[in-house]
Amino acid sequence: MLRLIPLISVDVRRPCSINASRKSWLPCEHLSGASRLLRGNVQEAWLRSIVQPVRDSSGRVSYFTTHSSDLTRTIENSREHENLIEALQRSTAVIEFNLNGQVLTATSVF
Repeated sequence: MLRLIPLISVDVRRPCSINASRKSWLPCEHLSGASRLLRGNVQEAWLRSIVQPVRDSSGRVSYFTTHSSDLTRTIENSREHENLIEALQRSTAVIEFNLNGQVLTATSVF
């Protein structure tokens, strides 16, 4: 676990997130979720991972398996779409009316 910490992006290295991961490992439960890491070229990467303990016939953990998929492109596309929508909302004049013709909301462009 401690060897992975240098790969984790600096702004994600919060004790609460690391401790939450550690708590799920202590009772040897599975761990799943998305993680932001740094690639060797210091670019951000996102992985969705599942870490599963494998037990022997007596119930003791023999080893862990990890299965991951790269979410980087999905997250980058999602951010681009969010930024585009925010930019459109900032630059577009929009007025919302009720059925009686009364103004409910209007963007600051008006």
